[in-house]
Amino acid sequence: MKNGGITVDYGKLAEFIETHFNDDTDRLLFRKAKWPDVNAEMAVSTILGHRKLRDKVPSWYGNAGLVFPSSLSIEQCSSEFTAESRVRTMRELLSGAVTGSKEALSSPNAADPDGAQTADLAELKIADLTGGLGVDSYVFSRHFGKVLYNEMNPVLADAACHNFSVLGCSNITVSCSRIECSADGSDMEDSYGTASVTLEGLLRRFAPDIIYLDPARRASDGKKVFRIEDCQPDIMQLKDSLLQIARLVAVKLSPMADIDIVVRSLGPHCRRIDVVSYSNECKEVVAYLDREYDGECTICAKCSGKGEFLFTRAEENAADAILPGQGLDRIMSESGTFLLEPDRALLKAGAFRLPCRRFALTMLDRSTHFYITSSLNIPPSGQAPCSAGSDCISGSPIADNVSAAGSPRLQDFFRIFRIIRILPLDKNGIRTAGKDFPQADVTARNVPMGSDELRRRLKVQPSGRYHIFGLKVTAAPAGECFPAASGNYLFITERL
Repeated sequence: MKNGGITVDYGKLAEFIETHFNDDTDRLLFRKAKWPDVNAEMAVSTILGHRKLRDKVPSWYGNAGLVFPSSLSIEQCSSEFTAESRVRTMRELLSGAVTGSKEALSSPNAADPDGAQTADLAELKIADLTGGLGVDSYVFSRHFGKVLYNEMNPVLADAACHNFSVLGCSNITVSCSRIECSADGSDMEDSYGTASVTLEGLLRRFAPDIIYLDPARRASDGKKVFRIEDCQPDIMQLKDSLLQIARLVAVKLSPMADIDIVVRSLGPHCRRIDVVSYSNECKEVVAYLDREYDGECTICAKCSGKGEFLFTRAEENAADAILPGQGLDRIMSESGTFLLEPDRALLKAGAFRLPCRRFALTMLDRSTHFYITSSLNIPPSGQAPCSAGSDCISGSPIADNVSAAGSPRLQDFFRIFRIIRILPLDKNGIRTAGKDFPQADVTARNVPMGSDELRRRLKVQPSGRYHIFGLKVTAAPAGECFPAASGNYLFITERL
């Protein structure tokens, strides 16, 4: 088979990869003349790709029949985790199962994510217009009736076609076309010699129900770009045409994208923005446009595959930041109090004050974005949140937080630490903390030094048990005549 003008014997390539899977790849390239009938560069790229995809796409790992011709495509491809997350949202939006209710949050692991009243995706068709390595199309093929994979790089398109065959994906149609994206119909620059095609020409016969795009986020000089209009293809020029063809359009954006700017740019058809994290690292932002929707966008923080926190920007803006009140001293000395660090998806989504109401938490400071609570049990819906000085301290351990299926749990949205001691963030406090806890992980937030500097001053070694946080705390004023008291503290905590 020809791959980008180069004839590739995939049978010999697979045999070579299986034989040399654990060999030194640099040595293989150095000795490539020994195997003149094998594309050694592609073989090495594939071996390295398998190693990188072990956790990213586990169902592909070790399958010697698969080929990965580009290291960049491996770095940029979706993971199975994030691709499955997109399928879940598509199912919900098409079925109307999620409408962005004001108190919506859930724990997907505690309930059937596919539900009994969700859309039957097996009857639907989806078009992946920026196919790349093909992970998205592969995952889509496990749920949708028909999938159109399109990629303008012929090398990647040919490899994907081969891989789909190896994987037994019989419901994927492969296309190698370049989509015209300029308003006047002129061609965009093409370095692959790929034939240009209009959206209508590519999709007219396929007639997708959903269109998915992952625009390239690099400029012609190789630098990363974050604005929608700087990516290729330009979604701002394509979105109206896309929505004429399919009801739902999903666009993967940079994790660095400004969500509020994205919502304003995409307009009232932008129904939902998903912020997806994995292992407490923000992996992607996905915008969902629905031509049948015209209203306020719902934001969903998908927290490391454990919890989903849905809200609107209006709700967040209307929420109050519950700060420590007159009970500050009690909270600071209460050994049974817990410190909560929000998942990265919550932070990226911009849910700062709203968790105070949803989970009955106290925020240490409006800009610190850490919370404290005296109980790990979430109050019933509608119950007023506990204040810092109230009598709601129970000291309930995390193991006692057993909730009904589908109900939220704090550990689905936060990393939870038991507070052992709190010291002032000064020379004496640092000396005491470092002496009493010589092994501890360190984090500084909203204080006049970074985490590395605080760690150096504490003179501590890493620990899997203890964690010292340097955090700013601001107490709510007791009255108009009493300004808020604030200070920097060392929170010495133990992981739960």
